[in-house]
Amino acid sequence: MTMQNTDAQVEVFDLRSLRSDAGGYSSAVFDGRFIYLVPLFNGEFFGEVARFDPQKSLDDPSGWKFFDTQVANQSSAGYIGGQFDGRFLYLIPHCNNQFHGLVARFDTTADFNSSASWSFVDTTEWHADSKGFVAGAFDGRYVYLSPYRTNPDSHSGLITRYDSHQPFFDRDAWEFFDLGKRDPLLRGYHGSIVHQGSVFFVPYAREGRGFHGNLARFLRTEKFTDPGSWDSFDLSSLNPRAKGFVGGVSVGSSIVLAPYFDGDDRSGLITIGTGDESHKLADWDWKFVDSTIFNPLSRGFFGAVANHQDVYFVPHCLDGVEYHGLLAKMQMLGDVSCPSAWSFTDIRQIDSGASGFMGGVLVEGWIYLAPFENGPGKPHGKMARVKVW
Repeated sequence: MTMQNTDAQVEVFDLRSLRSDAGGYSSAVFDGRFIYLVPLFNGEFFGEVARFDPQKSLDDPSGWKFFDTQVANQSSAGYIGGQFDGRFLYLIPHCNNQFHGLVARFDTTADFNSSASWSFVDTTEWHADSKGFVAGAFDGRYVYLSPYRTNPDSHSGLITRYDSHQPFFDRDAWEFFDLGKRDPLLRGYHGSIVHQGSVFFVPYAREGRGFHGNLARFLRTEKFTDPGSWDSFDLSSLNPRAKGFVGGVSVGSSIVLAPYFDGDDRSGLITIGTGDESHKLADWDWKFVDSTIFNPLSRGFFGAVANHQDVYFVPHCLDGVEYHGLLAKMQMLGDVSCPSAWSFTDIRQIDSGASGFMGGVLVEGWIYLAPFENGPGKPHGKMARVKVW
């Protein structure tokens, strides 16, 4: 069964009309005033942040500014994800030709284009394995960096967190916990979710493309470095395809995990967990719904965006060769396995090259999608925004 939404308002603007190297971003972050695109790889690992004023038209050049963090720190490149703590924007380090731990921080009360507004901390100075992160979370006080891998052949479970109430350069403001102390299989994560009194780490892959479903949870009222403060559960024990997720969201009493690759193919198996801190993850109510039932192209997502009880899944890739732009919407109110809960908008109908996005953010009724690549090794700068429907 294929369902399509044709009423959604879609706009696309190619940032390369402003700067020839503007593309290959990993996510979008909103600070309450501006939207920031996080730089990852535009043919090389780069550090030029793009900032957009959502009070302007998407294609208005005056609404866009760019700042290259490498002007302030030459090693500042290759970030996946960002977090905003109410004043500071943090770029989460991934790779700059080697996996690194150089966190970049921007003071949003200062001049965006001034090097003095940016500061940097290399977490590997305090823990050699604190590097190679993929996204993270902010819980109102702490910034969490989600561990992925420390080198091409070694995935990580070392979570790093920063206390935003403490000075950025203070060693005591940074803590480290290795999930391997709880279970050696807990490594290789792709994002984090703050939900109720917990922080969840989204399972992705270990060495040898070992995609997994080992969801990890930290109870925020407990001591961060105590293994007893943590819980984990292998979702693939309930459904063998429940693994290889990329990000997710908190919606009401549930978390929703965005599927990317299940070990065999790009996946559309949405995983929904409902419960609270008083219950072990194994005792939560877990549900699975495959979005490809409703549209066969609805799979291979890179993150999700929540709008009240609606979840939008960010389109990325179908098979490693063909990238897609099919934004999928799931309505959480009611039965998510019912066709009426699902609708879709294909951004490629507006621009055939507008596909392969990484992450998004909801701002004033629009979902902004960060442009990454629309073919293997083909980064692009086609920023898209879609009016929620």
